[in-house]
Amino acid sequence: MEVQILSRKLIKPSSPTPDHLRTYKLSFFDQLAPPAHVPFFFFYSARAATNTAKDINIHKQLETSLSQTLTRFYPLAGRYIKDELLIDCNDEGVAYLEAHANCELSEIVGERLPIHLADHSVPRDIGAATLVTSPIVGIQVTRLKCGGGVTSMPSFFEEFFPSINRKEKLETGTNQYCKFDSETPTMFTSSLYFASLIASSIASVVTREIGRRWSMLFGGFLFCAGAISMASLKMSYLRKATMEVQILSRKLIKPSSPTPDHLRTYKLSFFDQLAPLAHVPFLFFYTAPAATNTAKDINIHKQLETSLSQTLTRFYPLAGRYIKDELLIDCNDEGVAYLEAQVNCELSEIVGERIPTRLVDHFVPRDIGAATLATSPIVGIQVTLLKCGGIVLTVHASHIIADGFTMSTFVHEWAITNGLDDTSKVLKWPSFDLAALFPARDLSGVLKPQPPPKNTGSAAKIVTRNFVFEGKTISDLKAKCMLEVGGGGTEVLVRQPSKLEVVTALIWRVLINVARAKHGQLRDSVVSIPVGLRGRTGVVTPECSFGNFYMLVPIKFKSDTSNMELHDLVGLVGNTIQKNLTDFAKITSGDDVFSNVIKFVNEIREGMCDENVEVRSFTSMSKFPVYEADFGWGKPSRTFGSVNMPFELFSLLDTKCGTGIEAWVSLNEVDMLKFECDPDILTFTFSPK
Repeated sequence: MEVQILSRKLIKPSSPTPDHLRTYKLSFFDQLAPPAHVPFFFFYSARAATNTAKDINIHKQLETSLSQTLTRFYPLAGRYIKDELLIDCNDEGVAYLEAHANCELSEIVGERLPIHLADHSVPRDIGAATLVTSPIVGIQVTRLKCGGGVTSMPSFFEEFFPSINRKEKLETGTNQYCKFDSETPTMFTSSLYFASLIASSIASVVTREIGRRWSMLFGGFLFCAGAISMASLKMSYLRKATMEVQILSRKLIKPSSPTPDHLRTYKLSFFDQLAPLAHVPFLFFYTAPAATNTAKDINIHKQLETSLSQTLTRFYPLAGRYIKDELLIDCNDEGVAYLEAQVNCELSEIVGERIPTRLVDHFVPRDIGAATLATSPIVGIQVTLLKCGGIVLTVHASHIIADGFTMSTFVHEWAITNGLDDTSKVLKWPSFDLAALFPARDLSGVLKPQPPPKNTGSAAKIVTRNFVFEGKTISDLKAKCMLEVGGGGTEVLVRQPSKLEVVTALIWRVLINVARAKHGQLRDSVVSIPVGLRGRTGVVTPECSFGNFYMLVPIKFKSDTSNMELHDLVGLVGNTIQKNLTDFAKITSGDDVFSNVIKFVNEIREGMCDENVEVRSFTSMSKFPVYEADFGWGKPSRTFGSVNMPFELFSLLDTKCGTGIEAWVSLNEVDMLKFECDPDILTFTFSPK
């Protein structure tokens, strides 16, 4: 059974909570209560006169009455402040999810309730109960459904007409007979009637020539053949849709040599202070190694564990634990989480030109704990063996102490160690001097607070799609930009733009158009682009510096003065980055580096606080050696990271051939519909099914 989430929103009290009631202190009974959300289920049979309009009224009525009830039970709409043992009654609201399941009540409710289906009706993704960002209450209202013709079933549209399926879920108030502005499903339905007409004409001729008995036998044979064929296809589809990864073992892998006492404390730099407080996944997909069998699988895991342990001796902070209050890593050698898993599917079913992003989370060890907890491993690794012998290797690393460069270097060194018999050939050791050069600081009064996300309600559902810019397309766009510079504009291209600059500018232009279509006017826009600083500042730093070492460069588009031509945006991106790199190359003081980095972050957060400014966050793995991670089985056939993030993000990385760019776009569902249909996206990318 699959449950489709139709909308997500926060329901707030109908009347604001008075100031003198904004703080609700906990009792010692509350202190002793389990720190978890607990579900309550209520199952109701179908009502009379069920229809779409009635469903909409029910949801509206539930939301209105819930809002009114929260006025009296106002602490439930607040947020838990763990350190102060109180509820901040800030009226942020309870999570309210509308959902749909294509099954009958009798299938899930009987004398023996199938408990494995219960989680489908629980909104468990609202966050841990102890987090200040998590709603105290999550409510999910799931409508059940019986019957429906083939061209009206959600599963049919999801498989064959995904864009229409997304639109159907968004436009729930539209009349059922006028729901789709598309001729494609209409033509499909008409083709069924046309096929029936032709089949009837042929059947009459065949029956007249060979007789009724043989024609019926022949027709029955064709029917059975078609049924068997469709059943096999359906089983393949269901296997993908319900794919479950079986975790075979969990363990902690520690460094092969204990970390010396004088290295047991790794202090964070101010770059680490500014990094996202989350784990970020990197996925590597490998075809089957030669001579794959059970014994070989066991050897693969043993070899990976041994080489991982050896690599952790050099990257020892990754095996420690983060101590939030002291801004350091306790290098206690507790180890990284290592999970062995298997799944009964082929590599070809999950890795193609269009990866089904809904399957990605099966390969990510997201249950290792929040990145900010002292009990959580800094790195979680899951090695999943596929039915065909292929391997999916996932490194789920905390961004608090490592950026993309650090983690790609770690994976690359691990791969080299795993593939070599003589480990003395592996000579690269990371440097841990960034904290000495750029020590952590008191950011209060210097750094503006992080504002909450602007998108709330049903539009806040984030979906992820990948789009590929081929090398030839990028080269043509570069040449086009250079030719158009002479035609005038607000920016001048002083050099040949890079492929990242061209792709970033094109995606940015599409996002500006999406915002204009949503708000009815051109709006100011800011893109945040991470730029690596290794070897790019006047402060001398080691080449292989461990940790976060990048700045977020804000690039601003002004609706009243900037030009939206592609070459102007390319120039704006490239010139802004180049100017800041030139300035940083002249900075020889860590204090000056700090001041400039903080200034950029504050500019980005100012834009996030302004309701009239669109702020977009980009990240890039381009030029990192992710496709060079050969563990002895060959280089990965596919790799990517930062997928299925719970916030809007635009992640760019090189294609395997190295000439193109693959963009992973995480965007709210409403804007994604417009993004996918933009002429620039349709013209310059391919996003194959």
